[in-house]
Amino acid sequence: MLFHNRKKEKRGMKIIIIDSGVSSEIARNIDRFSGMCFQRQEEKKIVEHNYEDRIGHGTSICSTILSHVDDVEIKAFKVTSEEDEYIDCDVLISVLDYIEKNEKADIINMSICVCATKYKKEMYKICRRLYEKGTLVVAAFDNDGAVSYPAAFDCVIGVTTSAMIGNNKEFFPVNNRYVNVCAKGKAQRIVGLHGEIKIGMGDSLACAHFTGILADCCVKNNMPPMEALDLLGVKLLVKDNEEENYDHKARNVVGQYKKAAIFPYNKEMHSLIRYAALLNFRIEAIYDIRRSGRVGKKIDIIDAEGSRKIAIKNIDQLNYDIVDTFIIGHTQELSMLDSSFEGKLFINKILQYNKNVYSLDDYNVEEWSLYKTSGQFFSPQITLNTSKIVPFGKLYKNDIPILGIFGTRSKQGKWSLQMELRKRLLADGYVVGLLGTEPTAYLFGANSCYHFGYNGKRDFDDYQRVSHINSLINDIAEENVDIIISGGQSQTITNNISNIDGYAIDQYIFLQALQPDAVILSVCYEDSGRYIRDTISVIESSVDCKVIGLVLFPEKDAFRSEGKELKIDDEEFAEFRNYVESAIGRNIKIYRLQCSWEIDDLYENVLDYFGDDCE
Repeated sequence: MLFHNRKKEKRGMKIIIIDSGVSSEIARNIDRFSGMCFQRQEEKKIVEHNYEDRIGHGTSICSTILSHVDDVEIKAFKVTSEEDEYIDCDVLISVLDYIEKNEKADIINMSICVCATKYKKEMYKICRRLYEKGTLVVAAFDNDGAVSYPAAFDCVIGVTTSAMIGNNKEFFPVNNRYVNVCAKGKAQRIVGLHGEIKIGMGDSLACAHFTGILADCCVKNNMPPMEALDLLGVKLLVKDNEEENYDHKARNVVGQYKKAAIFPYNKEMHSLIRYAALLNFRIEAIYDIRRSGRVGKKIDIIDAEGSRKIAIKNIDQLNYDIVDTFIIGHTQELSMLDSSFEGKLFINKILQYNKNVYSLDDYNVEEWSLYKTSGQFFSPQITLNTSKIVPFGKLYKNDIPILGIFGTRSKQGKWSLQMELRKRLLADGYVVGLLGTEPTAYLFGANSCYHFGYNGKRDFDDYQRVSHINSLINDIAEENVDIIISGGQSQTITNNISNIDGYAIDQYIFLQALQPDAVILSVCYEDSGRYIRDTISVIESSVDCKVIGLVLFPEKDAFRSEGKELKIDDEEFAEFRNYVESAIGRNIKIYRLQCSWEIDDLYENVLDYFGDDCE
């Protein structure tokens, strides 16, 4: 009772502004003001007390904050160059680290950002420590609409603009794990470098407005920023542990495989045999149905243990004891050859024997829910993780080189080409990210799989697809890879307007979402020069990239060859090469998929093109 009427001690409010500095003309009118400068000059980081703004951005931000609240202490940290708004990420991290160790502030306003950065994890750790100490970072998103940092961190208030907000004091919470607040960022009057009034706009101003609103709430209610956030209805969705995503689960499931049998021996399974040395498990048996005509055929396989032959056995002679996993390919067509075969019953029996199943087709069987949850049954389907999609259409920018493998039609060996290049990159010590579009991708250790070929399910709209693929690429880039490889399905451009199957809608969406830096185009002997030229033109005009080589599938089309020799000989290849080079009007080297020395040459071409980007 003695202390019942004692007033709560008034707390001071300190705001740190990390920007281009503040003009001394403005700073001298602020009661409590100080500043420092962190810059890089001639490869050295310079720390000094010259906070003078030369470009005006930081001055406008400081004035905008103070238009909401005045009873605060301001400290400006100048981090941009003298000429423009370029931000050195290494310098930015040094500033945050310095503040975390040497300053005690309530709010840090960062109306600046970086997008694709290999320093992202290091920056997050510092921002998380600041959050745990009670210092709130309020940061702006990129004005072009990209995901940017530190705004997108879960421990930072990320602010973007909204056209619906017309008043400086208005805002509305978003409360997403990436975007927290919308505030006014559309055209408005701001204070310039020398106190003049001019027009500005962007997320940086929206960020400054919310910092001012938040600081004003803190001062008026005599409370720290975290409590003021609650009062304003804004939430930080900070997670202690990252949830296991679909790709991590898939790789963990496949990582448990030791000995596997494959069934049936169709197109999708050929790559498992051809590139068995890239698998982390051993193929012990190959099965097929009797009426396939393949039973008894001996298959050469080269894996980590050497070369051997495996005879294809009748599925009726299935041996459950020699394997722990069954890799089941597409089985719908098998029922046409053998009406007694039922895929669900077959897989169900395998599961009851307590064996793992990796199925290229998914099955909606309620009784298998426990098998799916445990990973005993796994099917690589596109699983949209809505929590990874950033609001307002924001996409990740990527600074890891991406090599795309696209084609002019289906069944050209595009996946085989990806495996050949990946094999060479791995042998040379590169860390290779792989976004597979074949359902067998996880078996080869792919970082992620976007299976949109045969039987691939895509139960969400085109914009969600772009965001989903973009987030997959970002996840791969965060694994510190040197290069990312991915490939399209079937043709790249529309080749038949008489039927919807001839429209390359899925392929175009994938190309746009992937945004490769370089493309290798798979072609066929029957492709016309004009069709190849048009495909190259569409790729290069749709995405900021270059087609750096063509790879010819080694066989002619069986239907068009009318029983003639399918293999393309040296003379035919020379004629095709001259014809294509003349038709496309440009010197692009053509390689043959079956010639290892030519793929070696293509590999060197890839390294030369990317240069230091892969180092």
